[in-house]
Amino acid sequence: MPVSKKAGSTWRRDYSLHMATGAVLSLSFVLVAASLSFYRSEPATPTPPPPETVDLKHLPPPTKDATPPPPARPMVPQVVPDERIIGPEKVEWDKLILEDEPPVTSPTPPDVREDRSEGEPFVVVEQMPKPKGGMKSLYENLEYPERAQRAGVEGKVSVRFTVLPDGSVTDVVVQKSAHSLLNDAAIRAIKKTVFLPGRQRTHRVPVRMTIPITFKLR
Repeated sequence: MPVSKKAGSTWRRDYSLHMATGAVLSLSFVLVAASLSFYRSEPATPTPPPPETVDLKHLPPPTKDATPPPPARPMVPQVVPDERIIGPEKVEWDKLILEDEPPVTSPTPPDVREDRSEGEPFVVVEQMPKPKGGMKSLYENLEYPERAQRAGVEGKVSVRFTVLPDGSVTDVVVQKSAHSLLNDAAIRAIKKTVFLPGRQRTHRVPVRMTIPITFKLR
């Protein structure tokens, strides 16, 4: 039996509708399956625990500290005048008694006669001889030799001599000299000088002594 054109048109339309419906259902199934697999693969986010509540007890308000005590006043040392002066103990030597050692006495110098001119002269006495008017008077009697001046000679000459009880000198010799051109002038100066004699106690005695005389060019 031949199919009418109307029936064929209806069948083609239904076929197209069924195909479109099937395609839509297939696509929906694929999307649903993909969504399920995505959610399964993603790790679940842990749920944070609920916040803890702390029960704060009612505390009394802080009390104010007591007022601190005022600072102590600095102690100022009081100066008390002391009339006593502490120092080394004064020793009265005239009252000091030495029990362990015997007293030491100075040797008594030998007694000499007045104007002693004989015997060996003294070297050290209580009062040594010295030029009248000091060393200035001795240098006033000194004459610089012309030959020594022209030669430019200068230096010291030590002269040894003996001063007698009357103040005169004897036994004049050169003990040490810088140059022989100066010796005679030094001896003449000593012989021209008047000395105050040496004394031992109250006695004038002969004394041997040495004086250096300096020659210096100006």
